[in-house]
Formats: sequence, structure tokens, C-alpha cells
Amino acid sequence: INAEYGDRSCAMPDEGMQQGNSTDLCHNFDNIEELLGAVYPPADEEFLVRQIVEDLSTVIRNIFPTASISIFGSRKTHLHLPTSDIDVTITGLSPVCDTISLFELLSSEFLRQGFSHLHKVINARVPLLKVTEKKYGYRAEITLENVDGNYNTTLILSYLAKYQNYLRPMVVLLKQFLRLRGQHRTYQGGVGSYLLTVMVIAFLKHHRKIQDGDSVSIESLLLDFFELFGRRFDYMNYGISVDRGYFLKDGTYCQEAIGDCLLLVEDPNKPDIDIGSKAFIFHDIKRSWEEAYDSLSKGIPLSHLIPVDDKLYQRIESLSRFIEEYKLKQNTPPPSPVIVFPVVGKAKVSTTSRKGRDTKVRKKSLETENLCPTIPEPITDTYTKSPKNSRRSDQGFKQWWGCLLYT
Repeated sequence: INAEYGDRSCAMPDEGMQQGNSTDLCHNFDNIEELLGAVYPPADEEFLVRQIVEDLSTVIRNIFPTASISIFGSRKTHLHLPTSDIDVTITGLSPVCDTISLFELLSSEFLRQGFSHLHKVINARVPLLKVTEKKYGYRAEITLENVDGNYNTTLILSYLAKYQNYLRPMVVLLKQFLRLRGQHRTYQGGVGSYLLTVMVIAFLKHHRKIQDGDSVSIESLLLDFFELFGRRFDYMNYGISVDRGYFLKDGTYCQEAIGDCLLLVEDPNKPDIDIGSKAFIFHDIKRSWEEAYDSLSKGIPLSHLIPVDDKLYQRIESLSRFIEEYKLKQNTPPPSPVIVFPVVGKAKVSTTSRKGRDTKVRKKSLETENLCPTIPEPITDTYTKSPKNSRRSDQGFKQWWGCLLYT
């Protein structure tokens, strides 16, 4: 582990390898509760995510009016970091167009509606379109007819209910660990969100203390995780399964593997699918986990091993500000309609006596004659004449009423 952790700074491996001695300020915390409080997204972020999904849906339905849009993945299970993408899938599309053509149509419409940083990943196991929303800086990954994503989300939610005290903190902290080292992107050979979550579920399900119902700290579980998957596990001969535990490889998998198929992890929903075969930089990830175990064994605090880098810290601050602005906007009552009339004269207040009592009567007199337009004669004879005992003549009434309207 880089010794710079102790100096409140850490090298970002994905940037450092490309740009030399690139560093990023990191924020350390005294205990894991403070660390989790800093890594977890703001509680009310759901308001912003819901707005972004509505904006995405509007753009998508401009092209596919009958399509269904749903959110899945870590944003649905709340196993995400503040920097995580929003996973969206579109279902109910016509099978006539191929994926590339559909993505071209969507890209053009997203650009027209003000989205940016469009990037198509066609060669992935599940092709996707990445777009960035400008107002809040959210990134979205859009897939087509990805029903497996919805099934996987439902499965993870069931395990969240079972391991509610352990699964979320472990997954979120491990995600931050991998993100700091640039080892979290699936399309770059890293351990992505779903693969990592399945590994943690398998670890918890077959952990002896968890099986016995003993209370275990998150620090202790992470130490065991790093020891098992960083040092002790025999990846060449064994695979990882939620249902079967750690099983002996039999040659059934690895048909689509890149390299030597080091990591084998069964998909819980489709056991014949190996979701670990595309993690072709797992050698580096295994080494990172082994070094993490050595550091924790030597007494280095977990918050120094998994710090909150400045990029994540600034993102959390930005989200908090966006949420406050959103709430303020939602709680502000709409302005009352105001009718503005042009000013054509000045009002004077005079006092007259009526039946022995003094009353104030507001009279409006015009400083210039003929500024108040003459009201045309009414079409019907309902208001053609004033009563005989009226103190105002018809013309005087028109003059008075017209000034009331236009002053």
C-alpha cells in the first residue's frame, strides 16, 4: 500500500500510471461510522435521480413512444456511490432495428435535447449507451431489452433484506476501494458492481460466523474478505457460487474467457453464465486485496486504506447543494397572477358628507382630458340607461368606469 496514505494523500493508480505522479487529496476519518457517512450518498438524492430518469424517459419516448423505461442496478438497490452511474433499460422496442441503429437514433435525440459525453459500448456483453446530464452532472448507462438487469436487481434486494447489517456497507466500501485504484470498470476488465456484489453475497452466505448468527464488525469482515480473495483462494482450481459456495472447476465455463480465466463466478440467476471471465485485470485486483490484508493486519486504519478522495468529497458537496436548491424550488408557492393596468391619471381623496355622516370617497380625476378611452355603447340594452334617480349620467358613468379599468 502506498505510504502516502499516512500523509492524507493517495496516488490514484488509474491516473498515476498514465500521468506520472498524479495525486488526489484524500479525507481520512477516525472510525468506520464516519467513513460510511461520508461514502454513502445524501439521503434525499432520490429526488434528483427521479428527475433525471423522467428527463431520460422524455427523450427516449420522443423516438419510441410505446417503450417502457425502468431503472435497475445499484441505484435501485442503494448499493451505489455518489459517483455511480444510473442504469436504465428500455423494453418494448420493435425487433426490426439492430442495436447500433437504435443507439444512433438515441444519440442524435440526446444531443438535440442538451445531453453530452455520449459514448457507445457495443462490444460489451450487454451493449450500452453512456450519456451525461448537464444540470446535475449525472451519468446514465442505457441498455436495450435488458431484462436480466431487472431480475438481478430483484435477487440482490432479497439478499439485502437477509444481510441488511453487512451487505451494503461492505459493497460500498469495496467499491470505493476499487474506484480509487481504477479497477471498477467492467468494460476495462475490472470488477464491476454486479460481480462484486455477487462475490460479497457468496462470502457472507458461507462465512462461518454469519452462519452461526454471531455479531461481526464490518472491519473484521473486510479483513476476512481481503484474506480469502487476496491471499488464500485457489482461483485456478475453484470457482465462486452463491448457492454452491466454493466449488471445483470442471471445464464447463471459460468458453468466453479472456486470458487464463482466473476468476470464475456463477451468475445466481443463470448458473451456466460465468460473470467473472471478463475481469481480465483481476491479477492486479487480487494483488490489491492481498496488500490491503497485509496493511490491515499491521494495524493501518481502514479509513486510511479506503479514504474519501477529493473528487468524491466534492461530488457529495455538490449533491447536497443541488438537493437544497431542489427542495427550495419545490416548496416555493407559485406566484399569484398579477394584472397590471396602465397608469393614465392620479387619484385624489376628497371628503364629502352623505346624510350627516362624513365618508371618504376615492375619486379619480384625470390631469389631462380625454386620456381615459370612451367605452362603446353596449350591444344589449341591459345597461343602455342609468336609473332616473342616479347621480351620474350615462356619459359620467362611462367616464368613471373606464378610468377604473385603465388606471
